[in-house]
Amino acid sequence: MSFGLVTIPVQLYSAIDSHDEVKFHLLHGKDKGRVRYRRTCEACGEEVPWQDVVKGIEHGEGYIEFTDEDFEKADVQGSSTIDIQDFVNAVEIDPKYFERPAYLEPQKGAERPYVLLREALRKAGKVGLAKLVIRSRQHLACLKPDGDGILLELMRFADEVRGTDDLKLPRGEEARERELELAQKLIEGMTVPFQISKYKDDYREKLEEIVREKTAGMQPLVHGETPAATKVNDLMATLEKSLAERVSNAPAATSAAVGKPKTKTSGRQAVKKSSRSPKVASDGD
Repeated sequence: MSFGLVTIPVQLYSAIDSHDEVKFHLLHGKDKGRVRYRRTCEACGEEVPWQDVVKGIEHGEGYIEFTDEDFEKADVQGSSTIDIQDFVNAVEIDPKYFERPAYLEPQKGAERPYVLLREALRKAGKVGLAKLVIRSRQHLACLKPDGDGILLELMRFADEVRGTDDLKLPRGEEARERELELAQKLIEGMTVPFQISKYKDDYREKLEEIVREKTAGMQPLVHGETPAATKVNDLMATLEKSLAERVSNAPAATSAAVGKPKTKTSGRQAVKKSSRSPKVASDGD
C-alpha cells in the first residue's frame, strides 16, 4: 500500500464471513436422478478437466489463447500494489459504489507507517481512494480507519453502475402533503439506534428448518403470505392505522416520551426486518 512516497507492506484479508447456504442439487423431476453439467470441447467432444481449461477471446472463426504472461503485461501498476490516488470526504461517495470489504494487516516492521496512515485519516476525517488488481481485474477501493485497523472496501467504477434514465420513476409531486406528514411521523416512530446484530437472516433460517422437516419425513407448514400492494385510495387510512398500531404497541415509558400530538404518532420500536431473500446456491458440476 502506498501514498505519496510512503510504502506500507500489508496483507489483505476478507472481512466477510459468509454462512454456508443450503446447497441444492439439480435433479431430473421424473426419476430424481442427479443432473450434472460437464465441460465438453466443441472440437473433439471430449470432457475437459479444469487443469486443461485456458482463457481466450474470439477472433475471426477461431479463438486466441490468453496466458498468465499476457495478463501480467496489462498490469501497469503492479497487481501487488494498493496505490492511493486521492483523499476525499467519505460522505461524498454514493453508497451504491461500494461492493465488499476487506481488512488490511501490516506486515512485520510496517506497524508505524500503518498507524500513521490510520490516525491521519481519522484526524482528517478523510478516506483514501486507491486502485489495485485482484485476479486479473483492476478495482477501485476506499480505505478508511476501522478501530485499530484499516478497512479496504472494494468499489465499482462509474461505468459499472447503471443510471435511472431508462426507468419510469414518479416525480415528487405524487406525494401529498398530509400523506408525507404521516409517513414522516411513522419513520420517526420506527427510528432506533443502529445495531447490526439484531438483524438476522430469517430466510436462510427458515429454509434450514424446512430442510430438517423434509429430511425427517414431515410436511413443512406454510408460514405467512405475501402482502398485497397498498391501494392509492387506501394510502391515507393505512398510514393512520400504522401510526395507531405503533402507539398501542409501544412501551408506556416510550409513549410518554413521544407525547400526544394532534395526529397519533408512534412510540419507538424495532425496525421491521427486511424481507429481501438471499441467493440460494444451486450447483452444477
